[in-house]
Amino acid sequence: MRASFGALMCVAGLSCLASSALAQIPGLPPIPSGMPTSIPGIPGLPGVPSVPGASSKTAKITSAKNEGDLKLSAGIGVDVGGSLVISMAAIKHPDLPNVPVNPLLASLSVSASVSGTLALSCTIGGVSSSSRAPVDLVFVNDTTGSMSGTVNGISESVKTFAQKIQAGGVDARFSMYTYGDAYATRGSASKFSVGVGDFDPPKFDTVPRPYVGLTELAPFEKFLAEMKASGALGTGGGDAPENTLGALEYSNSKVAWRQGAAHVFVVIGDNPAHQKAATDKYGPNWSAPNGEDFVSRLNGTAVAHVVGHDKGAEPLYNLKKLADGTGGNFKELPKDGKVDLTTLGLDSFLLSGYRGSCTGLASGSLDLVIKATVVGKKIYTGSLAFKVVIS
Repeated sequence: MRASFGALMCVAGLSCLASSALAQIPGLPPIPSGMPTSIPGIPGLPGVPSVPGASSKTAKITSAKNEGDLKLSAGIGVDVGGSLVISMAAIKHPDLPNVPVNPLLASLSVSASVSGTLALSCTIGGVSSSSRAPVDLVFVNDTTGSMSGTVNGISESVKTFAQKIQAGGVDARFSMYTYGDAYATRGSASKFSVGVGDFDPPKFDTVPRPYVGLTELAPFEKFLAEMKASGALGTGGGDAPENTLGALEYSNSKVAWRQGAAHVFVVIGDNPAHQKAATDKYGPNWSAPNGEDFVSRLNGTAVAHVVGHDKGAEPLYNLKKLADGTGGNFKELPKDGKVDLTTLGLDSFLLSGYRGSCTGLASGSLDLVIKATVVGKKIYTGSLAFKVVIS
């Protein structure tokens, strides 16, 4: 059996874009009267817990395939009531930089096919205060050289940022993995108590590069305070490129992602990244993957927003490709290195995501397809197909 549903359609001839953003872009036609200027709650969307939590069933994605003009990404899980839940990241506008598509104006459909006679009843709509979505937000942060401003800026702005996205319907958890040429390091005599390390610092990067696992805001702020007070922040580095890809791959495998949460990375660094080489001087603990291969493995399961510089030279990897390859946003790193979350534009992407729920779930294998259409300079389409095992 197949279950399908649609969300709200684009206004013909208009970009699928928040009207507040339309008003700020020169050359676009005026907003028609009656067009919404904000994203209200979607009536009729069933209430689903903001945190799926424990359930007698779990959903495991065994494969994901993204096709078409649009890069789509979603988390799949089972909530405490036994419903299949979907948390879909915002769609980056294909015509305009740094702008997400307005969920009210994007055309979406979802279909699910299962073996036997099971029929799923599904609903999807934009994230709102009445339709909350879990988002697991992982910062992958260069802490070498002049990069101390990034942690300082995040520390100073994260509380206001968290309050804003919370009010808009995002149930966020936070994590940060710091890196230089190594990552996940903390010496035995370290003063870190919140910060975790799985390895001793190696000779090629003797500065601690700890991480904090997925947590609520208060412990995350304590980790940031530890980083700010430590001598590890803004030191070391040596050569210009850093091990961004290695830290990103490690965090992706290490984070205890919540069932049904969207996986969102914020990658911050001022240099291109080391890639896999025939001879890896960093050994097995800190071996970097090939950038294109890693983006391919993230396909449909995570989005990476990047704050950095658009530069790269073979065999190094340009970090902008992470954003382009996963449907994330790219922002140029400020000259002072300070990353202010309240002005970064990340909140608009988190608040433009989607939340869905499907009832009638049973154990077995499931094919889930999410399709999206965006009307801009042309009609853009994308599809995201998951194979999911419910057990």
